[in-house]
Amino acid sequence: MTNIIQWNVRGLRANFEELRLLCNQYNPQIVAVQECQLRKDKIINLTGFSGLTKSSPGDNATGGVTLYVNKSVLFSEIKLDTDLQAVAVRVSAKKTLTVCNVYLPPSLDINFSDLEHLIQQLPAPFVLVGDLNAHSPLWGDVRQDSRGQMVEKLLNDYSLCLLNTGEPTYRHHSHNSFSVPDVSICDPSLTLEFDWLTHKDLCGSDHFPIILKTSLRADEPAAEHWKFDRADWMSFRTLCMSRLSDELALSEDPVARFT
Repeated sequence: MTNIIQWNVRGLRANFEELRLLCNQYNPQIVAVQECQLRKDKIINLTGFSGLTKSSPGDNATGGVTLYVNKSVLFSEIKLDTDLQAVAVRVSAKKTLTVCNVYLPPSLDINFSDLEHLIQQLPAPFVLVGDLNAHSPLWGDVRQDSRGQMVEKLLNDYSLCLLNTGEPTYRHHSHNSFSVPDVSICDPSLTLEFDWLTHKDLCGSDHFPIILKTSLRADEPAAEHWKFDRADWMSFRTLCMSRLSDELALSEDPVARFT
């Protein structure tokens, strides 16, 4: 199972217990949180997970992203050449894929080339999740802004797919209104891999937690794999030396004999 929790937590310290409860409920392999509000790439350890983080520029504890990977999953960090608040990993679960976590503050002056440069650094297939503060009716918002137009262009130019279903992801407490600044983007090959849904409760934030739940049935058999670290390589080598002889190549069906 490759479940992903995506959430603008609006303060990781303040809502850390809520995050732990979400992890217990959904058993995610990846947890991508935005607006952690931690200084200088500080990270809060989440039991059972390894973490990567990138803080906002300067000394103010605003913005920032943290990406947690379940310790049961093999992964490697992808070093991103970008000034954006973004981190990415290459993970091997049911299949190998890249997960990128991004936060784009509404005040950030960003252009299309910034987004394009980020996308070009992500090995396919990939999932990009985060609070982009981009608005468009394409993913259920009531309005469109210039950043929403940039994301639309990115989807079109790179043939990417949107996992959002149109459900609101943000609640404005003062106006009691809803919008969709949070998006989940992926390669076409991953579109059918995930069901996208929002958690019913804000859990202390003003953004709803988003769950990317694998659509693979739990009763499907897991892929078999070799336990290379358990192999007796010395015996293997000895057997190969004795059986893979010149006579094999001269036999009537060398491929069948080799197999």
